Amino acid sequence: MNHSFNPSVDPYKCSKCHRLQMDHSNLAICEACPFIGPCELYPDYTGMLLCASCIEKEELIRNSPAKQQERINNLKLESSRALDYSIQVKEDIFNAQTVSINELKTVIDGDATITNKHFHLANELTVRYKHFSKVIFDKQAEIIEESNKQRAVQSYLNTLSNKLRLEEREKLKLNDMSYTPHEKPISKPKSINPVKKFDKNELVRCSNESGFPMAVIQMICVKKNMTPLEAIIHLKGIQ
Repeated sequence: MNHSFNPSVDPYKCSKCHRLQMDHSNLAICEACPFIGPCELYPDYTGMLLCASCIEKEELIRNSPAKQQERINNLKLESSRALDYSIQVKEDIFNAQTVSINELKTVIDGDATITNKHFHLANELTVRYKHFSKVIFDKQAEIIEESNKQRAVQSYLNTLSNKLRLEEREKLKLNDMSYTPHEKPISKPKSINPVKKFDKNELVRCSNESGFPMAVIQMICVKKNMTPLEAIIHLKGIQ
């Protein structure tokens, strides 16, 4: 060991490596061969206790051309995913320099450790597709929410504009609003809101992406005359 045994709360285990006192002595047992003697913890994710000979063998394998190429390929795949997950808005999806599908396929084809290459490529593209779907779904929900806020402001301005002089309305450009103000309120018969239609595929997609049961979303759609996406926003607001 590159350090001496330091008792912890458990007097039989080292406070630094949590191994037994024997592992720090000349009676240590290599975890890769039958050798008994001084050993060291190999500095990788396994943390195995190895003798000098086994450490030398591990280093030869670790620095071999095949292992180095494997690490390069893994780095490329991780970089590809990281770039995809950095995309948050629609403009990014269209403008970002993402790793192309052909380049991703080339990396996978060149990796000798990947046997089922078609499945591996399909898996990577599925992860990417699901991420983009979630980004688009979230953005659509935000647009609907902001549109509702804008509609509420427009409605209030429409009422308020009747209390303003003509030049004040002109100054504020209220006449350019989609709600056309009237000098005097005109009573109109109440119109029946058209029933919003939605297909089953949209209902299933919204249920899968939001986690809400499909039956609950459908009930809200029918009861409140909403689309599945509007129903999701409503359900999130009452949680």
